[in-house]
Parts: sequence; C-alpha cells; structure tokens
Amino acid sequence: MPLPPVTDMFPAWVRERRRLRATPPQIVCDFDGTVTPFDVTDALLERFAAPDWKRIEQDWLDGKIGAGRCMELQVGLISVSPRALDEFLDAVPVREGFGEFAAHCRSNGLDLRVVSDGLDYAIRRILRRNGQGDLPVVANRLLCTPGADADAPASFSLEFPHRADDCPAGVCKCRVIAPDAPGPCPEPHGKSPDAPARPGSDSPPGSAQRGDFLLIGDGLSDCCAARLAGLTLAVRGGALERRCREQGYRYMSFTNFFAVLRHDALHKTAAAWT
Repeated sequence: MPLPPVTDMFPAWVRERRRLRATPPQIVCDFDGTVTPFDVTDALLERFAAPDWKRIEQDWLDGKIGAGRCMELQVGLISVSPRALDEFLDAVPVREGFGEFAAHCRSNGLDLRVVSDGLDYAIRRILRRNGQGDLPVVANRLLCTPGADADAPASFSLEFPHRADDCPAGVCKCRVIAPDAPGPCPEPHGKSPDAPARPGSDSPPGSAQRGDFLLIGDGLSDCCAARLAGLTLAVRGGALERRCREQGYRYMSFTNFFAVLRHDALHKTAAAWT
C-alpha cells in the first residue's frame, strides 16, 4: 500500500498555514520553572520580601484569594535596591539547551513567545543576559519606585495588562493565545497539583481550533492553554504533566531543551513551514 503524502502527516493547521504563508507556527513557552529551573518570583520573595508573604501564599493555597491578587500583595512586600535586584537576577540560570532551542526556532521561522504569569522585568533581564533579548514577552508588569540612589531599597508594585475578569491569574494564558475564549477559565492557577479545575468550557474557543500552537510549560498556570494546544511539552514531574495525564491532553514530558529539540513535533512543524 503506498504511503500517504507527506503533508498528510502534519496537522491540518500546519498544512493550511503552509499553503497560505500567513503567520509562522506559534510556540508558546512558560518562563518560571520552564525556561528557568525554579520559580524566579518565589526566589525573589524568599530573598527580599517581608515574612508576611508566606501568610499571603497560604491564603492563595487555601482559595481565599486568586493568583493575581496573591502576587500583587506579595510584590508589595519586596524591598531591595535596583542594583541588588539586578545582581540577583543575573545569577539565575536557564534550563540547559534553551539558547540552542531559541536559535533553532529563529532559524526555522517558528514564532517563539514567552507567556508567563511572572514578572516582565525579571524575565527580560534574564533573557537578555542569555542572548535572547529579542524574544517577545507577555507577563505581569513590574513597577519600581526607586530609593535615593541605586543602592537604596526601592518599592515595587504590579500592573496586569493581560488579566481577564473571570480568571484568577495575573496573565490568563488561554486568553492571550485565544482572546475570544469563553469563560470562566477552567483552571485554578494554584500551585497544588490536587487543586480541582474550575467550572468552564471544555471546548476550544471559536477562533482557535485545537492544534494552533505548541505549548511548553510546567505548572497549573499553563493548564488552561494545554486544553487548546495541539501538543504540550511538560516539564517532567511538574503539575502540568500531571494535569495533562489526568485530562487526556496530548503531551510529552521533557527535562531540558535539548530533549525538546529532539521531539519530532518540533521538526515536523518547521519542515511544514519551510
């Protein structure tokens, strides 16, 4: 029996984009715990925030406040000079192979974006230090009121340009990717892998058919987007991997970005576009 045409091996959305040469295939990548091996915001709180941040964290875990409000209150407790903040961020490592992965996406015309419920300033500084400052970033906006000089403690606050009214996160990832997604967002955006999903639509939104993008992430803040992704690459052992397994989402696990580079899905997407 003859083999099917090569194009039949790729998702319909890839074939259609190749035909129309519209926009390149999209890869949506989380940052904290995905690009970096740990949550940078948590590390900042541990190092520079007043101890009350842990009580606020518990209120979030107990379901008393949403993730966005939790982060807003916690960031207000951070006191550090701009110079010390930058020194801390400059010591944050990225997961092995991320630079090579970003270079692969760039050279193959793949639209790689960082979409995070973290802090835009921290993300951009870490990316710049690692030679990836040109990557588009969607995240919460960190505002700084400086002290008397670069070594004096500054105060910090947050703005949420990507918040959705019916989502508890600061950045609702499914709305960033699919702005007309019906609400409420079905995921809790909490840290506990045992947190139940919120009531919401199980079907993809009208303008974003399942398979429109490849998702890379690690935590529950990625789960609302995972229900829409053609394939999710989840950090092994993370809450996202567990949720994908429980919900039957199509996923693969990885430990570093060299493993991501070896996934057939990435190469098929690039091949269909070129």
